Amino acid sequence: MVALVNFTPSQSAKYLRITSRVPSGSKPETSGLLTVGKLFPVKVGTFDEAIGLVKVEVSTDGKSFATHHERMRVVEGPPYEIDDSKLPQAKKQQPTAA
Repeated sequence: MVALVNFTPSQSAKYLRITSRVPSGSKPETSGLLTVGKLFPVKVGTFDEAIGLVKVEVSTDGKSFATHHERMRVVEGPPYEIDDSKLPQAKKQQPTAA
């Protein structure tokens, strides 16, 4: 069974990658750049037609993702807000010697 679960960024715009843990081996779904409040609906496999388990990853550039939640329990209903607490830090470039 599957449920349609909504995710939304909070604090700042970001890319989300959601992987359903049920069944194992599911392929991740990646959003485009989402602004705060924009919904990203994902079909999630469920244990009992209500509760699912997902891996949530976040990115600022759509290339380098960091794990936000390894095993997040979700249910169909209000959107899950994903904050900036686990966003990958932008790499600082070292000044080149002249």
